[in-house]
Amino acid sequence: MNRNLITRLGTASGVVAALVALVFGVLLQAVRESDRATDRVRAAEALVVREASRALSPTADRSPASRAAALTAIRARSRDAERLRRDAEDDVRRATVIGVAGMVLATLLLFALTSYLTRYIVVPLRRVNRAASALAGGDLDARVAEEGDAEPVELARSFNAMATNLQATQARLEEQNAALAAETRRIEVASRVNRAVLDATPDPIGLLDRDGQLVAENAAMATLWQRHARVDAPGLDPDREVRDEAVFDERTYRRYAAPVRDSEGERMGRLVALHDITSERESERLKDEFFALVSHELRTPLTSIIGYLELVRDEEDDLPPDARRFLGVVDRNANRLLRLVGDLLFVAQVEAGRLSLERTDVTLAAVVTQSAEAARPAAERGRIELGADLADVPALAGDPDRLGQLVDNLLSNALKFTPEGGHVTVALRDDGDAAVIEVADDGVGVPAGDQVHLFERFYRSSNAVSAAMPGAGLGLAICRTIAEAHHGTIALRSTEGAGTTVTVRLPYDPSGRAS
Repeated sequence: MNRNLITRLGTASGVVAALVALVFGVLLQAVRESDRATDRVRAAEALVVREASRALSPTADRSPASRAAALTAIRARSRDAERLRRDAEDDVRRATVIGVAGMVLATLLLFALTSYLTRYIVVPLRRVNRAASALAGGDLDARVAEEGDAEPVELARSFNAMATNLQATQARLEEQNAALAAETRRIEVASRVNRAVLDATPDPIGLLDRDGQLVAENAAMATLWQRHARVDAPGLDPDREVRDEAVFDERTYRRYAAPVRDSEGERMGRLVALHDITSERESERLKDEFFALVSHELRTPLTSIIGYLELVRDEEDDLPPDARRFLGVVDRNANRLLRLVGDLLFVAQVEAGRLSLERTDVTLAAVVTQSAEAARPAAERGRIELGADLADVPALAGDPDRLGQLVDNLLSNALKFTPEGGHVTVALRDDGDAAVIEVADDGVGVPAGDQVHLFERFYRSSNAVSAAMPGAGLGLAICRTIAEAHHGTIALRSTEGAGTTVTVRLPYDPSGRAS
């Protein structure tokens, strides 16, 4: 309802109020005139009564002339009183007529105003009310007819626009509800699938709350939890990720535990996953025992074979060239097999925790030089240029035999994977707080996908396997073990087709000795 309608309603109400006030004013004036006329009539009648009382009093003049004069005066007063009474009645009638006319006019104006309000306000409001009730009842097609004065039409138009927007909003909500229902069904299906997958997984998986109580788990974790209420790593920072091993029911598990956080980064609990590695550990133990046994059983006859070969080669000048060549092949392969047996025994010692170092002051330049000289015949046979760049570094406390074994393995690998005409370089330098040994070649290199596994036992790169190159995949694993036993590190960088560089870093202590 706009300002024009309010103005018109105010004007009409003012006119009606003024007319009613005028009518009541006229009626009030008529009543007052009637009262005054009545007072005059009563005064005239009182005069008539007084005149009659004087004429009839005992002291009055009773002569005929006096009586005639008194009667004449009484008649005159009576006529005046009658005239005043008639005038008063006329005034009352006029006031009544005016008042009634005013009341009728006011009633007509009120009726007109009521009709106007009913037609232009009440009826449109009723239509809007009916449409609003229909909307509230769910009939989103309910609309108000846009007819009548400007104000009701504007009100109806606004209501219809609101209803249209409400209908569009309802349609969007229904679409969103349908999409939400479909997403809910999809999530429920995914949840059931995840639950089925988790329950089918033999590895125990569970979610712990902040108090360490199990709140979600698969079937394997539920079974384990009944016997062990503590599968998390106790005594550790709950905000840290944990990767370790744990034993439950005489079985060994690889354990992974990590914090689970909400959208604000607050820790809600911890996810714990266990993987049974009992069979793996038993297999590794049996394998290590087998390697140790086989290596020991092979080493004794190999030592005898090599000893007899040395005796025979002492007299090889008397042998024909083919026999000498055959003896050389047998000697190389016997020594290669002996080195392999030694590697297997070394790995078995490491796995059994029996690796010991005979520490002494080691001059690394001498160790590297000895290894380079030992590798030079193999480099010459392969027509590979072997160079050495050795700086003067401080002595460190270590096992010279094991460090020599480390350099031997690195040079052997480099020569093995470098083609004829290639280059292999061994370098030694001082890096401030550590000695650095670096063996580089320009050979076939290592594929990027294999590099992360090269320091694992028995792992061989894919190009070595495809080229049928000899080896058991133990050389770099042994190098890493020896470097770590000296508190050092070993790293490899390689580009396939361009070569490989292996860097060993052996730290000093503050006095210049090994850590």
